[in-house]
Amino acid sequence: MAWAVALDDTAYGPALQTLQALVTLACEEAPTLAADLALEVVPRLTEHVPASAAVALAEIALASAPDDRRDELLVVLASALTSAALDGQARARLGEVVGPLSARAQGLALLVRARLALNTHWIPALGVAQPDEVMEPADAAVAGTSGRTLWMALHHRSATRIRGGDPAGGREDVLRGMELAVELGPFQVAASEVLLGCCDLAEGAYVPAVERLSVAVDRLRGLGARVSLRTSLPHLAWGLERLGRLDEAEVHAREALALQEALGGGVPLASVLQRWASIVQQRGDLELALRLAWRAHEVGTGAERRTWHGRAAADLAASVHFELGQHEAARLVVGDGRGRTPQGVLVHVLLAASDGDGARVEEQLGVGQSHSPAVLAMWGLLRHHFGMEGSEELVLRGRDALPRDDVGSRYIVEVALHRVLGEPLRDPVPPNWLARSLLAFGR
Repeated sequence: MAWAVALDDTAYGPALQTLQALVTLACEEAPTLAADLALEVVPRLTEHVPASAAVALAEIALASAPDDRRDELLVVLASALTSAALDGQARARLGEVVGPLSARAQGLALLVRARLALNTHWIPALGVAQPDEVMEPADAAVAGTSGRTLWMALHHRSATRIRGGDPAGGREDVLRGMELAVELGPFQVAASEVLLGCCDLAEGAYVPAVERLSVAVDRLRGLGARVSLRTSLPHLAWGLERLGRLDEAEVHAREALALQEALGGGVPLASVLQRWASIVQQRGDLELALRLAWRAHEVGTGAERRTWHGRAAADLAASVHFELGQHEAARLVVGDGRGRTPQGVLVHVLLAASDGDGARVEEQLGVGQSHSPAVLAMWGLLRHHFGMEGSEELVLRGRDALPRDDVGSRYIVEVALHRVLGEPLRDPVPPNWLARSLLAFGR
């Protein structure tokens, strides 16, 4: 028991088989010891081994657990099930808890509920504030935990804030968690650095983001933290993609895919495939991008999450269909409504423009959308196409707001400047799907 608890976090992966043997043996000879061992190690395992292994270990201990450990083990099992994207089973296990919990188990239960709330209620669009159903459980988890679990709760809330358009709030949580991370160990420090890099990405600071993420990824790789490495590599790939460094981005996406195939789990696989598909789409390999997008659409586990990943992959596929000139296929794939993902919204706009429906373009772009430099430039170009007023102003606003390092958006702005103001085009075939689509539009 003392040996297992004293293990450094990064040793849990190599020690997995030994831990499994210890718990199995203890279940036969000393069920209370087995339960205590599982309570200590299972929450740590999910960052270093496939979540299915953590689930199996918790289930072994639960099967022979004495009554006074059962509720705590149910919470630990629910946590592992959530990491395995088995949200329905996690809720069911939490529902079996009947008695009062220890402070540690209560804190972990709060964190599990926060993660489940995010998976159920989150609004899957970058920059959109998350609803109370997501943020209130996250706040409760931070308020009701301490130690390692508090670091995990801060990590969770930070990621939620970053995705919800509040990178400053996310950074505040990361820095608070970093104080704990320094005490907990190098893995927590590296994982916190990844989130700081994500804050930079959300703020459009792509060069420092890539620098920070590169260092953090190297540390995670050196620590053997494969689970966190798998989820961190796509962030690095995205930053490199925004900088126009597509070859490097693809290398990291392929590494993430290799890790994912070794670790298993459909939801992360869908995310990794989407990132790779996006990179090859920008590069112009549309057939490969389409195959990857549809593969991403087909994989995944957990009903609550598959909906989002399937939608994101379908919207990516729709954008590829559009660029291939397969507008009806794009229309069928992207579905009805405004589109829940940013890429889905863009496809709806392009389809409306192709239909000659300027009013629908205005509706899609003018209500409730984040007006990034790329979107402003696109809006101005389409207004110019339909003979509407204000086209030049929108394009110039996009140019003036363009971050220096955002190469992807720069291609879109340059196409708009070329089409609306007649400025020369530096790259006749820009490595950006939206820039190419806008360049070809109306010709």
